[in-house]
Amino acid sequence: MPRGNRPLDRKSGKPKPPRKRLSIYCEGRVTEKIYFCGLRSTLRAANVDVRVVPTKGNSHSIVRYAINDTGLARRSDIDFQRGDQVWCVFDVEAPQCHPGIEEAEKLASKYGIKLAVSNPCFELWLLLHFQEQRAYLTTANACTKLAVHLPDYNKRISFDAFAELYSGGRSRAVDLGAKFGEAANLVERNPWSSVWVLVDHIKSFSNE
Repeated sequence: MPRGNRPLDRKSGKPKPPRKRLSIYCEGRVTEKIYFCGLRSTLRAANVDVRVVPTKGNSHSIVRYAINDTGLARRSDIDFQRGDQVWCVFDVEAPQCHPGIEEAEKLASKYGIKLAVSNPCFELWLLLHFQEQRAYLTTANACTKLAVHLPDYNKRISFDAFAELYSGGRSRAVDLGAKFGEAANLVERNPWSSVWVLVDHIKSFSNE
């Protein structure tokens, strides 16, 4: 067969555009990191990046770190038009809330960063996988209640313990959101967690 008449084995056309990506910045060096890395691994979501903020700080410093690390305040390879997302995960804490919550919200909004917040703490989100929780909680109470379901809990968790329980946890978290609505500020929403919104986005990214 003449060379010019041979079928082409290689696809022609424009190079495939880069995949959109989702970057997560969390303060928790253990629990949150294990949870999100476990979720990413289970979903095989290679375009999801989990980063732990290296210094202990408040919500405002977490958002500021994300801005600096991604370069959002200057030239950045983050492309919101493409569908990239940047998330910050932090706790409100109770009874003494973290300072700078309102400032963190404003700063995140300015730079297009999304927030996954738990009040009082990330352990509430984990607890909702197992049970309803509608009464006010302190951070210590949330950890104690979680330990009822996870007797060996000491910040370290196995994502496998939550993987099959997500639907119930999500439903309970959504119900808490409806309880408070948009009128209450983050400090007033206790108990409350928006981590389910981030998880839903991670799931959608894994399908692309």
